[in-house]
Amino acid sequence: MRMAIQMLEQLLIKSAQSSVPLDQPQIDFRSETYLQILRDECEYGMTLLNNLFDLQQLDKSTPKTEDLILLQDWIRQVSAPFIERAQQRQQTFKIQIDADLPPLLSNVASLRRILTELLHNACKYTPFGETIVVSAEMTLDRVYLRVSNSGVEISAEEAEHIFDKFYQISNSDRWTQSSMGLGLAIVKQLVMQLNGTIQVKSAAGWTRFTVKLPF
Repeated sequence: MRMAIQMLEQLLIKSAQSSVPLDQPQIDFRSETYLQILRDECEYGMTLLNNLFDLQQLDKSTPKTEDLILLQDWIRQVSAPFIERAQQRQQTFKIQIDADLPPLLSNVASLRRILTELLHNACKYTPFGETIVVSAEMTLDRVYLRVSNSGVEISAEEAEHIFDKFYQISNSDRWTQSSMGLGLAIVKQLVMQLNGTIQVKSAAGWTRFTVKLPF
């Protein structure tokens, strides 16, 4: 499908070159609109297939390696591209990490996927001008990794199902935009493989996902 889209783009450019002699020939607005729809649907399908494959593999395997992760540096590294995205969307992005957090022994690839998915959702669904907060703190034997965003609420009834496969929130708010209902299902499965738990709470204009992991 991607190859067909690329061929179509080339044909439209050649057609524009032959009909309108411009130094930089452009595809007309309607054609570009239809092409973008095709691109979006192609990427949607590829993401869906990849997520389905990931879920299938997660059901069959567990993380085989453990790494020492310095959360103070690691969280900032993973958050960097999302900070830039938040700035482009006029969102405020904050990082709050306990200074005395000891290194976490966990699977770094799985933990990266978890945080990346939660940050992707936060940036995607947080309204312009609102705030995203990533925080990490510890108790005696647990580390709490939280991703919170303001301006969005999820009902208690829907929060009970938000980690279910293919579940999509029914109302027409921001949480339904281009959602396949698989990202958070993958996150929950990964958290469980790390012997942790995840929960979501939403109230007073904030939604907060909390991942609790053992040290």
